[in-house]
Amino acid sequence: SAQAILKGEATFVLDPKSDEWLPHVLKRNADRAGVKYHYVNFQSEIGQLNLLEGATAKQILEMLIEGLDLVLTGGDSDYYKAIGQRAAKFLANNYEAGETFADMFRKHEKYIRKTYDGSDGFLTALESLAEVESVNAHKSVVNLLEAMENKEVVLFVGSVFDLGIKRVQRMLYVRLAQLAMSRGNFTTPKP
Repeated sequence: SAQAILKGEATFVLDPKSDEWLPHVLKRNADRAGVKYHYVNFQSEIGQLNLLEGATAKQILEMLIEGLDLVLTGGDSDYYKAIGQRAAKFLANNYEAGETFADMFRKHEKYIRKTYDGSDGFLTALESLAEVESVNAHKSVVNLLEAMENKEVVLFVGSVFDLGIKRVQRMLYVRLAQLAMSRGNFTTPKP
């Protein structure tokens, strides 16, 4: 990561083990490169990020399908995953700007439970996202697209055990890929 920072590349690092020295190393290299450094701790009880911020309905659906493990695999669980996909599509199509996962859960839980028979697993997974307070900020402390465009450094401290945070980590990967692809200016990296 230090090499990427010093080459002037936007650098996003996910540390699920909470390395003691990594924040210092990344901050020092960001300072050397003259770019902003951001620290987002998914284990925090303070709202820091909203992955839904600026996302389209299609992008929200992609994040929910990946983050809540709703990809159809040809197995017995596909029946419930398909129900979850329909519920996720409902959430994505009814998203209102500024909402968080917690807002979605509170606002739509009863409707989904009543409308999508067999949605208990989906709602349990959505509730686990709602309980990760760090990603339920109504205003993010770092704008991921701006950080990408300005070639900034962002460290995300995650978890190897917390199921809600592990889901957030998968969704973060999808969101960063969406933002990178939306920019549409891929260039060949310099050696």
